[in-house]
Amino acid sequence: MTKRKQAELAVQESEARFRGTFDQAAVGIAHVDADGKWLKVNQRYCDILGYPETELLQMTFREVTHPEDIDYNAECYRRLRAKEITNYAIEKRYIRKDGGLVWVALTVSPVLDPMGETQYYTAVVVDISDRKSAEVELTKAKEEAEAANRTKSEFLANISHELRTPLNGILGYAQILRRSDCMTQQQQDGIDIIQQCGAHLLTLIDDILDLSKSRLANGTPSQ
Repeated sequence: MTKRKQAELAVQESEARFRGTFDQAAVGIAHVDADGKWLKVNQRYCDILGYPETELLQMTFREVTHPEDIDYNAECYRRLRAKEITNYAIEKRYIRKDGGLVWVALTVSPVLDPMGETQYYTAVVVDISDRKSAEVELTKAKEEAEAANRTKSEFLANISHELRTPLNGILGYAQILRRSDCMTQQQQDGIDIIQQCGAHLLTLIDDILDLSKSRLANGTPSQ
């Protein structure tokens, strides 16, 4: 076998390995030209977007990018083409053929020829929709917990006012009566009991409110 034939076989084997890796990859892989048009896509890329390969190869990434994500994605691509950056990685939304949204982590880098010129760009996408959904649910749960805590704080403030106001009135009136010279010893003893019980209730209210506020601050639910 001649050296030329050996070289040709080596190239064919290398290309076969590349095609196998490209087609069987668990992530979406695509080759894209300078205008953002897909030159080659693997099956996983098609699955993520819900388009057959023949349709994707007639489109650009802009056509299936969520409107809110186009400008930033296009600016990153422009900077990559201008060689201001060597690659970029972003999170964005694609619009699937069925109209649904899919979140992906996208990484784009150039493929250079021996002279250092860009032949095309390789885009790798990973479906992160599940992670994004979990983040949304977590944010929602956090907002609901914060709203519940605000409601509890308002309730505690109101209940504190509702309990303290009449109790302070009772203690104030008892103090006025205590100063009277017309009180019998039995009546004065009764007033003393009222004041002691009232002071105990105020302390108890303070302790309960402090404990509740502490639990709210630490995220511990009340029993």
